[in-house]
Amino acid sequence: MNMICFFGIILCACAQSLLAKACSHSTNNPIYFNMEKALFAFLPFAAVVAVTSTPSRWFHAETAIFAFFFAVSLCISMYAGYQALKLGPVSLTSLIVSFSLIIPCAYGILFLHEPITFFKSTGFVFLLAAILLTNGKREHNTVPVSKKWAKFTLLTLVSNGLCSCLQKQHQTKYPGLYLSEFMCNSMLFATLIFAAAFVVSRRKTVSLLKTKKGIHKFGILSGFANAGVNFLTLALAARSDASALFPLISAGTIVSTSAAGILLFRERLEKRQLAALLAGFAAVVCLKL
Repeated sequence: MNMICFFGIILCACAQSLLAKACSHSTNNPIYFNMEKALFAFLPFAAVVAVTSTPSRWFHAETAIFAFFFAVSLCISMYAGYQALKLGPVSLTSLIVSFSLIIPCAYGILFLHEPITFFKSTGFVFLLAAILLTNGKREHNTVPVSKKWAKFTLLTLVSNGLCSCLQKQHQTKYPGLYLSEFMCNSMLFATLIFAAAFVVSRRKTVSLLKTKKGIHKFGILSGFANAGVNFLTLALAARSDASALFPLISAGTIVSTSAAGILLFRERLEKRQLAALLAGFAAVVCLKL
């Protein structure tokens, strides 16, 4: 069961990045893509909450407040992440965004008085090395990166980290409670936020929908992949013998996404970027331990 969850999480996480990249090449409409993604991530959670939770737990005021702010951060992360994947390589984008876990780590150390362990210190050193290696002059015929890509990637990192902090705050206050309800409310709010943005940009989007066939598949599949990651993560977290797998999940996601970027999108990384990938790999594993 652990291995099924392990490979399922990696597959679904990798699929989300690849579908966003593919959609940006095909249609380039981040609002519509993310609206569908949020909707089809919400629907499985809504079904699970309706079946497994009592009606009195469907709406919990404080959980809903946490979920709203989580949804705002999530929408920023989803929009910025789409733009970053459109502008830059899947491998480096996914690597740098994975560094968002330094934000909840720092939050835990500063505000929850969590100890600074050897692995966390080592992870920060590897992280600094990876950041330094991602900067510099680009070699000929390698994957281009721009300042605009860097801005969207950084915004994705920060907003993703804030999402993790909000989850941490919620679970500190309600340990083990309202997990599915939290995600259900969050995805509902995210769907509504993107729906409002869709209405504002409706003319442009409706014109796109009339001229592009099959664009719905990207958002729908990405939404189910998002739900899959969350469901499998919750299932794995509930198993007492599975904690050692979480560092490997982060590492496996980086490797699989990078490999997919090279194979499917013909991304060619220079030696310095490959070194950054390895340093980032080590950083994420250490920070997860």
